[in-house]
Amino acid sequence: MFFYSINKRDNMKQDTTKLSQIWDTKEKFYPRFKDEESIFQKDLIDITKKWGINYLNKEILEIGCGTGAYTFLLARIAKSVDALDFSKQMLAVLKKDALKLGLSDKITCINDDFLSFKSKKIYDIAFGAMTPALANNDSFLKFNKIAKSKIWLGWAGKRSSKIMDKVFQAHNHKLRINNTSNLLKQWLGDNNIKHKSMPLETTWESRLSFEDMVDDQAWHLKMHKISPNREIIKRALEEFIDKDNKILNKTDVKLEVVVW
Repeated sequence: MFFYSINKRDNMKQDTTKLSQIWDTKEKFYPRFKDEESIFQKDLIDITKKWGINYLNKEILEIGCGTGAYTFLLARIAKSVDALDFSKQMLAVLKKDALKLGLSDKITCINDDFLSFKSKKIYDIAFGAMTPALANNDSFLKFNKIAKSKIWLGWAGKRSSKIMDKVFQAHNHKLRINNTSNLLKQWLGDNNIKHKSMPLETTWESRLSFEDMVDDQAWHLKMHKISPNREIIKRALEEFIDKDNKILNKTDVKLEVVVW
């Protein structure tokens, strides 16, 4: 059952194509699914269950699935998961891990951006976690219409990393701190849609080699539409190198889960 459904549009916007290419390069550093390390993800699903979301035997559309941080947890308890992402490289990793986990028959990968994706059905649940695909009114509207129940996790105004702050300052920029949850809740309120929400704080950690951390920080700069200077990045990172020539990047974040 595991296959790729590719919806090609002749008039696909160049910025969407460029963004998908940038995300393709992120695959190298993007966290792979590890059951024992999925504490936050499991807690999030438990919160939604307490709010009345029933995943058993349900058909789920996951927007911005990445490499499967939530996909595999959802596939274990649902009937099926359509995993949508515009990064082919991310989906390739997801497919490989799904085979290892024995979940291929419950997951369908769809290589497309959300706004151009055409669904022939209304899903039981639409799920989107930390995806730029769900960050404006057009995407909120489509997200609302495409499923009976909606689960959204996104930025809520806090993103603190000493390493990223120094790299961005070295490029004469500040790290952008989004509060997309306020935009979504405003949209829901404007449309008289009742919802439940809860702020969640956590810390992300990644320990990479010096060169890989340079690549990773260059990626973040590109995502902020800043041209990275590798020499500047290297100088900014020097003080963080440990005895193994690796760098630990800790990022404190505040997110919010919204369900309706």
